[in-house]
Amino acid sequence: NVVLKDDLNNKLIEREDYKANESQFLWKLINFLKYLSPEDRSMYLEEFNNQLNITNINYEEDRCLTWDETRKMQEEGMEFGSHGASHTSLRDLTQEKIDHELNESWKIISSELNPKNKYFALPFGSNTDFRQSTITSIRDSGYNNCLLNVKGVNSSRSGQFSLKRKVVMDSSSLKAILG
Repeated sequence: NVVLKDDLNNKLIEREDYKANESQFLWKLINFLKYLSPEDRSMYLEEFNNQLNITNINYEEDRCLTWDETRKMQEEGMEFGSHGASHTSLRDLTQEKIDHELNESWKIISSELNPKNKYFALPFGSNTDFRQSTITSIRDSGYNNCLLNVKGVNSSRSGQFSLKRKVVMDSSSLKAILG
């Protein structure tokens, strides 16, 4: 059983409360962790590992692309953009931390890929993961546009800094993808 407690030892989330619905427990956990600083998030994850007696995690089974793989994809026409330096929701961050997330991630990407365009995809990107001031900061940092994780279709009136997306799955038809 995983129990998430605050600094005063008050129970915040307990896995037992979601015994019948593991997916609901996972989303409750994600929605708690995504607003934390990377340091606090690491602290909680370490505590979860301790509670579950997990001592060795093989990240090779669930890894991101390597830079070589990313460069190869770019050579084939794929474009890449920024997603923040620490994959933290930008909603509650100070302006200084937002600037760090925007600038540090772009610095790394541009040093590795030399991209043509400056794109930003909001971490998590739901309507609850940013404020209008966040969008302003993204625009002011020199990005060309911002992608949300909000399902929908963009129109000619959609702003370049609030682009919605379609979910594409193995079962998606070409007609559904192209609209």
